[in-house]
Order: sequence, then C-alpha cells, then structure tokens
Amino acid sequence: MPQFYIIFAKELKSIVRDKKTFLISIFLPFMLVPTILFIINFSSKINQNKFLKNINLGISTKNNFFHDFCAAQSNINIVDCDKKDLKTGKISAYFTIDEALDEKIINNQPFKFEAEYDVSTLNSITIIPSIKYYESNFYEFCNNISDFMDENNKISYEKAKNFIQSYEISPNDLENSNQYDINNLYFSTLVPMMLVFYCCIGSSSHACDMTVGEKERGTLEPLLATGTNRSFLVLGKLLAASVTGVTSVVSTSVGLVMYKIISSGGLIEFSLKETIILIIMISFCSIFFASLNLIIGIFSKTYKEAQILIMPLSILCLLPVYFTYFLNLSNIPDYYFWIPVLNLICIIKELLVNIINIAHICFTILSFSICISIVYMLAIKMFNREKVIFRM
Repeated sequence: MPQFYIIFAKELKSIVRDKKTFLISIFLPFMLVPTILFIINFSSKINQNKFLKNINLGISTKNNFFHDFCAAQSNINIVDCDKKDLKTGKISAYFTIDEALDEKIINNQPFKFEAEYDVSTLNSITIIPSIKYYESNFYEFCNNISDFMDENNKISYEKAKNFIQSYEISPNDLENSNQYDINNLYFSTLVPMMLVFYCCIGSSSHACDMTVGEKERGTLEPLLATGTNRSFLVLGKLLAASVTGVTSVVSTSVGLVMYKIISSGGLIEFSLKETIILIIMISFCSIFFASLNLIIGIFSKTYKEAQILIMPLSILCLLPVYFTYFLNLSNIPDYYFWIPVLNLICIIKELLVNIINIAHICFTILSFSICISIVYMLAIKMFNREKVIFRM
C-alpha cells in the first residue's frame, strides 16, 4: 500500500502542477453544457416565435367546427390548397377531416381527423408541438360538447358554433407548451451525450501523459527499475487518471444543475438523492474509460499515436446515445443495464424524469465493476511485458 500511495500521490502532483490544464479541465465542462443549452434555448425561441406568428394550414373541408376553430386563431391562416402543397412549403400542415364532422361531434360519433406534415422542412417540424396543442384543445371542446344544451336538453348547434368561433388560444400558452417540448427534447439528448463524452475524454490526456508520456521523457524505465510492484503501479496511475475523469464529469454535472436552476427560475428539479446517484454512476463510467485510456497509453509508441487511437473511442462512446434516442423509459429491457455505457445512458434518462430503479442501478454498478476489473487485469498483464511497454 505505501507503494501504491507514493505512485498515486506522484501522479496527482504531476497533474496539479500544470495549473492551466488542470483548471481548464474543471471549468471548461462546467461552462460548456450550460452555454450550449442556453444558446439552443435562445435560438429555438427566436425561430419558434417567427414560425408561430404565421402558421399556414390546409383543411380538406370547410364550414365545420374545426375550420371555425382555426379561423378564430389570430396566428393561423387557412389556405386553399391540396396536400401536395406541403412539399412546396406553402402550408405547414394539412388536415383531412370528415364532411359530416359537426354532426358526428354533436351525436358523439367517431370522426376522421388526420394531420399530415412534411418532416423535411424546418417550418413543419417546428410547429408540430403547436398543432398538437391546438388539436388537444379542439378535442377538449368535442368532449365537452354536452355543455351546450338548449331548453329541450338537446345540444344546440348555434351555441356550440358561436363558442368555437370566439375560442382563441392565448399566444403565451401556445409558446410555453411548444417551448417545453422542444427544450426537453434537446435536454434529454444533449445531457447524456456530454456526460458520456467527458467520461471518456476527461482522463484521456492525463492517462496518456502518465504512460506513453513517461516513455517519451525517459522516466518510465527508472520507475520500473525501482522494483515497485507493477500491480500497485498500474493501480496508482489508474486511480490518478480516474480522479481527473471524475472531476471533469462532476464539473459537467454541476453545470447541468446550475442550468436547470437558472432556466426554471430558481426551482431545483433534481433531488439530492438523484444527484448523488448520478455522480456515483458517472464515476464508475469514468474509471472504466480511464482504464481503457491507460491501456491505449501503455500500448502506444508516442503521445501523438495515443491521441489518434483515443479518437475512435471518443466517437464510439457516443453511439449508445443515438441508440436510446426513442427509448421507452417505462419498459427498458433489463439486459440494457448489463452493457457498459448503454446502461449509464439509460440511468441518466431515468433520473432526468425522476425515476429511481434500484435494480437497474445495481446492475449498472456490477456491470462496470466487472469491466473495470477485466481491463485492470489486462493493463497489469501488458505492464509486465517489456515488449509491449517498450515496443519500437
């Protein structure tokens, strides 16, 4: 243990000695995630406001409740067109509805009501949440049609018609509902990506410096000549590299929490328990990637070669983020939590919606522990082979 402590302390001092690099590794992740999210938030607001002020819709039939409902909205223009005009950008959405829509609504019968969009245009994609919001309000009117009764306890068509013609949705309500959907989409996609990315690259430079960097400086050979137990040598370097990785990811997490506090007006959406679980999970992932970076550093001939070999790893680590893009959080298969990195992303997505599943957390910790042990044993085996660490 004294040998391990000496190696660990030596590497930490070497890391802290380069103050600029050390401070950048702490403050860059802290500032990067909030900055990106605030830029996305600001940009989306500008574009959404531009599109929401002038929504062009096509409707297959006129003289019905839905046509009157759309005409009552100050920001909706009903355009005489066909479905094919979606491709030209003339309209943002096209509705196909029943000819006898009003009669079916009054008689509480099912009716045809379909909206079509052109997902290849930014205009259509941006207003989809707004159109969904309009649809939900119209369906609410249909469900409450019985409120428009006359003296004979029959639904009055005139009362319902007058109401729907004056039913205008507040622009603030529309903007808030649309902004909430868009921001959540960006947030749930970007946050796991940035956390996993910093788990990978947070320790890369230091792991390379304490392995192939020492080869180039000529300090590794004298260190091995001291007779230090190589298992402790690898362990000391691994934990020192893990400290830098964990520090970067914790800094990223703190920046994430700060963004949520500022963007929500001072409300803390993460509980202390969820924050602790998140830090523990990303710490295990950081140690896993630190061990992989250490192996790459041991195997590489030069520092430049090590950086080139780490680049594919930093790209591959992001693939599980895209794999879970449309993941149903209420029904995640258990085997997902036995796959490194994929399990961390699933845990992060669950924590973002305030889901704490103890079984999933245990599976993830056990999975990372097994993988870290395997990679650590491989690193020891490589360090014990002179042909590997001093290959020319």
